[in-house]
Amino acid sequence: MKKYILILLTSVVTLSSCSDWFDVTSGSEIREKDHYSTLAGFQQSLIGCYISMTDNILYGKELSWYAIEILGHQFNPVTSNSSNSKEMQEYEKFNYDHTQIFSDIENIWAKAYSVIANANEALTNMEGQESSLNEVYYHVIKGELLAIRAYMHFDLLRIYAPSLLMNPGERTFIPYVDKYPSYLSDRQTVSYCLQHIIDDLKKAQSILLSVDKSASFSMESRFIQSYNGESRFLGYRGYRMNYYAVTAELARVYLYAQKADEAYA
Repeated sequence: MKKYILILLTSVVTLSSCSDWFDVTSGSEIREKDHYSTLAGFQQSLIGCYISMTDNILYGKELSWYAIEILGHQFNPVTSNSSNSKEMQEYEKFNYDHTQIFSDIENIWAKAYSVIANANEALTNMEGQESSLNEVYYHVIKGELLAIRAYMHFDLLRIYAPSLLMNPGERTFIPYVDKYPSYLSDRQTVSYCLQHIIDDLKKAQSILLSVDKSASFSMESRFIQSYNGESRFLGYRGYRMNYYAVTAELARVYLYAQKADEAYA
């Protein structure tokens, strides 16, 4: 009987302290609220998005010079019999059931939405922070995050959905994820996604206008390390989603949406 009482008491103590036990943060873990308690946390999240975009499964390889170019038949037909060449031949034939190609397609989808989720997490935590963050930094970070979200969705749409020229109608293809956390997002029509991409880019354009068209940012300073004595974070803006990059992307999306007049403007 004493043994059963001991077991019962042990269970009660364990359950009562369970919430405290789960509340322990490991040395390598950073809480979301702690991460976004400082400007550095927001800066790291933005730069983290750019770093993730350079992964081989995205713009480090597949979406810059390899898979996307082979699918577009931008290379001469492959004739070699090496293992890599055979894979390229399967890309040329649009054989999406090929083991490696199927894996690549899934990984592109997952990695792209991971970048979007990270951007959304930072944007969610920026709400109500405008007064506590430096105005310039706030506009740079928020504008670039919105632009990254739109940019990634646009490429996902181009890859995984037909263009408007194919008359996709009300069929749905990819989710447009603009909330964090988002555990289950419905797929949307091409027109829906294009409109949300345009809306995000226009917001980003408006936010970044005050920064990139200010007297402080000369054309020369966009490609140098420092900005007006500030940290390196505000340097090299010519290589990031600045106002001009966002405007160019907006024109590109308008063309894809068959809105030539808006693209020209």
